[in-house]
Amino acid sequence: ICAGLTVAVPLQEYVRSRLLQFIRGFGTRVLQLAPDLHPTLLDRAVRDVLEVLPQPDYGLVPVDMLELQLVFRHDCLALGCNEPQCVLCQHNSQRRCAVNFCKKYLVNDRMVARCGAGIRVEVVDRANGKVFDGELPDVFLELFILDGAQYDQ
Repeated sequence: ICAGLTVAVPLQEYVRSRLLQFIRGFGTRVLQLAPDLHPTLLDRAVRDVLEVLPQPDYGLVPVDMLELQLVFRHDCLALGCNEPQCVLCQHNSQRRCAVNFCKKYLVNDRMVARCGAGIRVEVVDRANGKVFDGELPDVFLELFILDGAQYDQ
């Protein structure tokens, strides 16, 4: 690389080329230290090691590197457009929900939105705001619902 000149190379290709450079240099040095070692034996050892290495999986990103968040959502059952100036919606007794949860729930109540729709938990990619549909191996969701009155004590 010349001063002031950079070349964009994919990281995988760079690592592969550096490993091959290391293998060649290492092989040359081993042959210098052990001149009675046959070069084909060294080549075979290197090939054997490279063959048993697992293929890289470039598509799987570790979970801790993803910027994900859990979001509560529901598909509102109330009809309307949720516009404050809409005359039809202003006079509708069943307005669209502004939040996912009711203000309070009693013991043994189903946790549904004010409109009666079920509430779901979605995993959202914070970078684009879309639902994450990739795999999350070894990730589990535990949900604990506390009685607020007893929790405050």
